[in-house]
Amino acid sequence: MGLFIDRERELEVLEQAYRSPRPELVIVYGRRRVGKTYLVKRFLRGKEGIYLVVQYADRDLCLRDLSKQVSEYVGASLSFEWLRDLLIFVVRWLGSRCSRPLVVIDEFQRLVGTGLLAELQSLWDSYSLGNAMLILLGSGVGVVQKLVLSYESPLYGRATHVLRLEPFGYREARIFMKKWSAEDRVRGYAVFGGTPAYLALIDDNLGLLENIEKLVLSPGARLLEEPLNLVSVETREPDRYLAILEAIACGAHRPFEIASRTGIAMDSLRKYLRVLEQGLALVVRSYPLGMELKPRYVRYEIADNFFHFWFAEIYPRRRMIELGMHREVLSKIARNLDNYAARVWERIAFEHMALLSRVGKVRATSMGRWWWRGTEIDLVVLDEDSSTTYFVECVWGCATRRDLINLIEKARAFPWRKGSRKEIFVIYAKEVDGLEERENEVLVYTLDRVEKDFDAYTPRIETI
Repeated sequence: MGLFIDRERELEVLEQAYRSPRPELVIVYGRRRVGKTYLVKRFLRGKEGIYLVVQYADRDLCLRDLSKQVSEYVGASLSFEWLRDLLIFVVRWLGSRCSRPLVVIDEFQRLVGTGLLAELQSLWDSYSLGNAMLILLGSGVGVVQKLVLSYESPLYGRATHVLRLEPFGYREARIFMKKWSAEDRVRGYAVFGGTPAYLALIDDNLGLLENIEKLVLSPGARLLEEPLNLVSVETREPDRYLAILEAIACGAHRPFEIASRTGIAMDSLRKYLRVLEQGLALVVRSYPLGMELKPRYVRYEIADNFFHFWFAEIYPRRRMIELGMHREVLSKIARNLDNYAARVWERIAFEHMALLSRVGKVRATSMGRWWWRGTEIDLVVLDEDSSTTYFVECVWGCATRRDLINLIEKARAFPWRKGSRKEIFVIYAKEVDGLEERENEVLVYTLDRVEKDFDAYTPRIETI
């Protein structure tokens, strides 16, 4: 038994493809642990289909293993020397049992080195699968994108739908921590992030610190080695990638800062950052709003909250943990929790403003952070149609009138349509003292109010 949360858009795409009378080739991909398998197994519920997993990158071993998996489904001993023959058999076998043959191939990116991907392409082009629906699941964002989007790829232009699965935002993640206080839910999101597989491990009958100790610090903890293992498996020079991730987590965001802290030359650093960003989706690149793609302003951040937390708190203290000093490490973490909460409070504000835009309470054509010559604004939201600018300040504490005055002063430096725009100032805070909303001028969103808005638009929740 587990929770199936949200993924309504993705499920609807799969259902539409299933209802289609034509052959469908659907690609579902995303980072590891993001819930691809869970999504497709939920989609398969009540349907006749076969779920295969590619476990080997060697052609002969792969076909032997896939033959064994098919044999177990049909209850007969089978052996196939060609992927084409295996898939045609599976589709015909399913076709004798249902009107819509449904075949799922998980970890399909492992077919690359086997030559079987070309077989799959040839089979698909020959229309030999009739009206079958074929779903390919892939991990390794960069690898899958090359397989699907690259002109040289055998699958280029053949997918009828491509779904990239993203980690949960706070609106979904907080459901795994519903027994905690609102403040601890934010802190918990700052620690465990939005990866469904990590969130599913949380026991909200226990406190946040108890969960950190149980899942991250104790000997044999499920998440103690998770980031280390992922980077080691997915990269050829893990030490360098680990050093870069630690540098970013500890405050080095600009390329020259990362190079200085790691000792990696700038030319090489660009390659490693590209892999972390495009290949593994562990790092995000950002620019000030309105100054996109100007390299001198670029900053890098760790995309996943848990990875940020792990590289800032766990990776530098591995020796202490190995020596059994996890209680001492937990004490240090406890003192820093609100620093991580303040960081993700900005992300939650971004998510909340995006929600308000989707439901029509705020009009927005673009949004993002902004910085310039020492001035930084946590979030700026633009509505180009009405020349309206929302300037957002995020305070993980008690906001006062001084925070509003500071935000107004910083907004003067923002150049977009200066002198002709309408300005609205927005404060996000745990609580406020002496701050009041003024219609069309000042908006105040406390933690309680944000929680109520997310409650009003609770995502789909199922127990499966």
